[in-house]
Amino acid sequence: MNYPVYFENSKGERRIIGEAFDLKAVLDLISTFLVEHNYESYYTKLSASASEWQIDVGSHSEFFYVSLDVVDNLDRP
Repeated sequence: MNYPVYFENSKGERRIIGEAFDLKAVLDLISTFLVEHNYESYYTKLSASASEWQIDVGSHSEFFYVSLDVVDNLDRP
């Protein structure tokens, strides 16, 4: 199953930037997004809520989000 990966801008508006099967693919998708938008990230921080991961790449007001279920695929081929 693929999970939608969202980008949330500083106005709180979300949009899908792609879909990923596992957490590695999520991070690859985010990395590609950052390169396309000329943003250099110096760290990545994951925080879990009740239903999703928030991925912080250094911006104080913009984040990425994906379902918590994406980590269930880490051990699958």
